[in-house]
Amino acid sequence: MDDLLDSSDELHIEILLKLDAVEAYPDIRHEVALVACGCALEHALSLRLLVRSGCYTSALAMMRLQYEAVTRGVWLLYAASESQVETLHLL
Repeated sequence: MDDLLDSSDELHIEILLKLDAVEAYPDIRHEVALVACGCALEHALSLRLLVRSGCYTSALAMMRLQYEAVTRGVWLLYAASESQVETLHLL
């Protein structure tokens, strides 16, 4: 399990390096979708920390949050109405 978590940490670092210089396409929809994906990455880090600590039940709950953040990002980018995007942008 430690090797898998270490590999996942390395992948996470590589993803962050790739995204570091990337700016969202200059509109609200892309900006809000990028924020949702940032939440998913944060949840991924939290999930790995929970697994390393042996908190498997909490890790499973965090996995659900990560899934929802990714789903929300895709929905925002491709399916949400302008008013839905605007509402989330104001939060």
